[in-house]
Amino acid sequence: MNTENVMNLTYGELSFDFSVLPGQSVRAMLSRGLTHYLGSEQASKIGPNSAWVAKFEKDNGRKP
Repeated sequence: MNTENVMNLTYGELSFDFSVLPGQSVRAMLSRGLTHYLGSEQASKIGPNSAWVAKFEKDNGRKP
């Protein structure tokens, strides 16, 4: 595994080097990102009219 680029992220023409940030800042960003994904994004899947529920019912022939 090439660990040289582990802390670098590229999005289109933007590049972010997280290795220059203090560890506490990186942990805070990861914590907020995970909280958002596991909270808001996952919660949006549970509504009875959500696209996730509709796809589950179509693929499995039953309600989740």
